[in-house]
Amino acid sequence: MNLRKSLEAFTADFEKAIASGDAETVSEFFTEDGMFLLQGRPVVRGKVELVSMFQGWIDSKQAVRHEILTCEEDGDLAYATGTFSAQYQNDQGETDKFSGKYIDVFRRQPGGPWKCHASCAFAD
Repeated sequence: MNLRKSLEAFTADFEKAIASGDAETVSEFFTEDGMFLLQGRPVVRGKVELVSMFQGWIDSKQAVRHEILTCEEDGDLAYATGTFSAQYQNDQGETDKFSGKYIDVFRRQPGGPWKCHASCAFAD
């Protein structure tokens, strides 16, 4: 399978995992020392912090969709750039929406599957 198809499948499975409501499963899409960099927030690093962040997403009923614009690989590293749209339930119980762009860095794991090592997202 080519890189684009692999990362599109990865992204679809990631979105489904968020919808499933299991933060532990969502965190498995990241390497053990993976990190998430969000605009205006501290770096989220490692499994414990990732599970906590994803649980917050799940608790707010966040749903997200990604569109890969570009991707490339070099050995056991790859990246994808793209756009995203998300919605979540705010503290007043209303649905808020936002969109933005992202870059993900992937590391191939022993045996072949890709995992995200670093994700950086910025809201528009």
